[in-house]
Amino acid sequence: TKIAEETIYLDGIEVELRKKLNLLEEKWKQRETVVKEFQEKYNNFVGELTELEKINELAIKELKIFNFLEGEIGKHLTKVYAFLAKDKIRELKIKESELKGELEKAEKDLADEKRFLNIELAALNVL
Repeated sequence: TKIAEETIYLDGIEVELRKKLNLLEEKWKQRETVVKEFQEKYNNFVGELTELEKINELAIKELKIFNFLEGEIGKHLTKVYAFLAKDKIRELKIKESELKGELEKAEKDLADEKRFLNIELAALNVL
């Protein structure tokens, strides 16, 4: 019985391996089909996978460079936005200062007008 169990177990492994082998053969055929279609599409391209791998490696390098540059640009944009925000704050502080000056002048003018009116009113009360 122990031998029978091991035989069944090994048969199961063999079946799984055959399935994987069939799957690999299918994928290989698909690869051959894709390469053939690629060759037809690109004028009998003969470099096959080695050339495609070189192209892929180059594309990956370019993507890494692009991602790096994108990150660097993002850092610089953050600095620019921070600078613009600080500049906007500076502008707002200047505007606030100007408005405070206008308010102080208006309050002084109002106080002067009030004093003038009080003098006029006092003069009218005297009469």
